[in-house]
Amino acid sequence: MDIQRRFLTLPSGHQVHYRMAALGPAMILMHPSPSSSEGLVRAMNVFAERFTCIALDTPGYGISDDSVADKTELWGFADVVAQVLDVFGLEDTVIYGAATGAQIGVQFARKYPQRTRLLIMDGAGHFSKEDLVQISDGYFVDLTPRRDGSHLLAAWDASRHLSVFFPWMSERLDQRIQ
Repeated sequence: MDIQRRFLTLPSGHQVHYRMAALGPAMILMHPSPSSSEGLVRAMNVFAERFTCIALDTPGYGISDDSVADKTELWGFADVVAQVLDVFGLEDTVIYGAATGAQIGVQFARKYPQRTRLLIMDGAGHFSKEDLVQISDGYFVDLTPRRDGSHLLAAWDASRHLSVFFPWMSERLDQRIQ
């Protein structure tokens, strides 16, 4: 499967990096955080048999610009998905999201139901308000490049812990992924 890497520019001037494969009706794919669309390549290989797969690097992750000011409720990420559809000239789409990407897909479907053909949620969680406070506190790590390179250590720590703890920034034994 030929997967191309490209950028698109939002009306705000921010850029979104994405991977694209195949021909057919559009499907937007969104990855877990902190990660990038690279983790969606295997899913793209399957879905691309029937869809034009557009796997986004979530704003602020991968090599997409950080264009979302308030990350706590994920509404800003849903708005970016709508802007991506606008740039592509798409009225609606199928949404596939894994973990955080699934949560963004839920917010997109809630805010833009007329633009959501189908929502596929892989690993979507349902959390209490207390859980959300704990999860969101520190979940979205600042990866702004710094002269001392500490942003690289932050990215490494987030990537390593992503498959060890949930939420990833925890080190509590009862939150270790079995």
